[in-house]
Amino acid sequence: SRDHSSRIDYIFTSEGILGQILSHEVLDIEDFTTDHKALTIKIELKESIDLNRKEYFKQIKAELKRIKLETEDWEIIAERFDDKLLDITENDINREEMWETMVAIYEEQKTNRINELKEIREKEKEKENEEQQKTEERILDLLIKETRNNQIN
Repeated sequence: SRDHSSRIDYIFTSEGILGQILSHEVLDIEDFTTDHKALTIKIELKESIDLNRKEYFKQIKAELKRIKLETEDWEIIAERFDDKLLDITENDINREEMWETMVAIYEEQKTNRINELKEIREKEKEKENEEQQKTEERILDLLIKETRNNQIN
């Protein structure tokens, strides 16, 4: 119905920007016939603007080494976020605490997913290393057998 919002919309931000939010306010949009609300956010940008070019490229290079979350990962995070929000009752939290709680849940779920991906990546590396070691051992065995055969002949 138009009287009550029918769903919760989410806003995902660039990494690190959450800590720069100074305040926020949810506004009703009276000029439009919609069940949506507007969210205004004030952000401290001074520190972000102060980056010099060298630091900027260093940061980009470091980000390339990080785990990149794909669409599937963001969907998993959003689903887990929804589940956690559903666990919270009105008695558990008040309106003022909701933003901090949502940020904490988001950060927790994102960190959990990144750790899962790191673990998957490490297991894949271990498997590759084991396969490489087995291949090297087979080659060494073949070389030893060939050397022995050549010595006999």
